[in-house]
Parts: sequence; C-alpha cells; structure tokens
Amino acid sequence: PNSKLSLWKLIERFTNNGYNQIYESIFSQFPKASLNTYAASVLDQKLKSSQPIGLNNLFPILKLKTLENKAQEFNIDTFNSKLVLVDFWFSNCGPCISQFPSLMEIYKKYKPENFEIVSISSDRSEKYENLQIVSTLHKLPWLNLWDENGVICDELSIRSYPTNLLINETGKIIRRNISPTDLGDLIADKLVKKTYFSNTYEPN
Repeated sequence: PNSKLSLWKLIERFTNNGYNQIYESIFSQFPKASLNTYAASVLDQKLKSSQPIGLNNLFPILKLKTLENKAQEFNIDTFNSKLVLVDFWFSNCGPCISQFPSLMEIYKKYKPENFEIVSISSDRSEKYENLQIVSTLHKLPWLNLWDENGVICDELSIRSYPTNLLINETGKIIRRNISPTDLGDLIADKLVKKTYFSNTYEPN
C-alpha cells in the first residue's frame, strides 16, 4: 500500500470489523510518509488497544461492576464451555435496545443448548439510574454488567454500539457484530451438524 486512499480503506475496514492481525500486517507495510500522519497514528493506537478482542484471541478478563454497583470480575471461563454472546450497549442506545426482543427469543430457545448472553453497559455514572430502569423494564434474563463510564470499552477501542463478540466453548472470539438473525442461524446449523463452534471468519 502506498496511498492515502489505501490508508483510509484500512481505517474503514478496522472501524467496521474491529481488530484483525491482517490489518496490523498491512499497516506495517505503509511507507513512512503515510505512517507519519495523524490518521495513521490514531489507527496505530487503536490497533494496539483493540488487539485483546481480535478474532481467534481468548476473551480477556474484565474488571466490571454489577447493576447493584458492586465490583465483579468477568471471566469467560466461568461459563463452563458454553457459547457466549457478549453484548456491549448503553441505556440510551436505541439500536441496542431494539435488538433485545430478538436476542431474548434466541436466548430462550438455545439456553438449554449451552448458549449464554452477557450484556455489558458502558453508561456514565450519572446514567446509572436510567441503566437500572431500562434493564428492569426489558427484564433481561441473562447476566448484566456495568463498565462505568465506558473505561474498559475505551481501552478496547469499542466506540460504536451495539457491538457484540461471540465466544466459543474454548473462550476464543469467533465472530464480531453478528446480527440476531445470523446468530440464530449459526447456532441452529451447528446443532444440526453437531459440530464444534471453533471456526472463525475472515472479514472482507
């Protein structure tokens, strides 16, 4: 790659798909003239900070809070070899909330098949009461955690919502931003074929 256009295309792909090791490899091949720009420096920082939640990586341990405002460490290992959708949202996010009914249907249907959902809100401290109200209103039956002021989300370069990560039975991230429809189809297909949730995908 040797043009500003190529750099912006890489930035666009990273923004849409999240971290991928391929993006780091491509980025390192840009000439110094392209790397010595503000856009390149921002992308470099985001690539490094989002690496822990890249595809194929083990989902990291996160220090969060419960909705009762008590400290809680979130370790994917506690889910005992289940398929887990980690959904990042906040209480004033319309698109986030609009997905709840579809996710609820999938959860109720596939929970007996070792499927789980974990919601992580990035609400600010002053929105704590609203977070509790929205969570109670929608009667979310799965684990709900709070990343107060979005500190962890910022560290992981999660800045668009909703963002979700699908974690397989070994704790590896196998999908990013999978739609409820595709999620339901994926689980159904794997159950029919009785195969392991081990395959990732390569974004375009």
